[in-house]
Amino acid sequence: MKIFLSAVSNQFKACRDALASDLRAVGAEVVVQEDFQQHGRTLLEKLEQYIAACDRVIALVGDAYGWEPDEAARPAGFPRRSYSQWEVYFAEGERLDGSRQPAKELYLYFASPEFIAAHAVQQADDAAALQQAFLAELHGSGKDWNPFSSLDQLRALVLRDGFRLQQRGPQPRNLPYASLGSLFKGREQVLAEITQHFEHASHQPLVIHGLGGMGKSRLAIEYAFRHQNEHGALLSVTADTPAALQ
Repeated sequence: MKIFLSAVSNQFKACRDALASDLRAVGAEVVVQEDFQQHGRTLLEKLEQYIAACDRVIALVGDAYGWEPDEAARPAGFPRRSYSQWEVYFAEGERLDGSRQPAKELYLYFASPEFIAAHAVQQADDAAALQQAFLAELHGSGKDWNPFSSLDQLRALVLRDGFRLQQRGPQPRNLPYASLGSLFKGREQVLAEITQHFEHASHQPLVIHGLGGMGKSRLAIEYAFRHQNEHGALLSVTADTPAALQ
């Protein structure tokens, strides 16, 4: 189970850090915005890609708007949104190109007035108004949510829901070779390019082609072993014709 934790840092950083530790302790893979690597794309594009690769999004919502993308990075036709708001919309299946994808499991936790008063955030009036409109939209959507007034209560709620973590079954695999591990050298750039491809387009196949004996199969196998925890199966099929492949 890969979980993305969404929260405005200056209001919920301590909560997010505690939840990440709790969820990792029960076997979840947790991603937060600080985990992002440099890929030459905008932060908004990285958010979209990371959430697309997650199974569940946990969103902590309060009255703080947080940071928002520069106007130049905001796609045409979209309203002003903070990064944490974009994270919720991405979880609901919205995409920057205007398309829609299947929604992720979305767990919403709303900070109580008491919690907000104890963790007040200074912000501009227009940002506060945008966040209040977002809150009203979430409350009016009919989505299930839980309130919390303290970190301890939040941790208990999330761990209660965490017991519904899907347990990964046995991983089918029939790769023809074992991994070379640290002995596999000289292909780090190519491996990075393959990783970037699947982060950007996780459902699109990738073709590795070239002359016989140049290491195509080994490259694919080493990639598979390095990313084995991200997939339900590691399978190899050899076929000289479409009929044999079928």
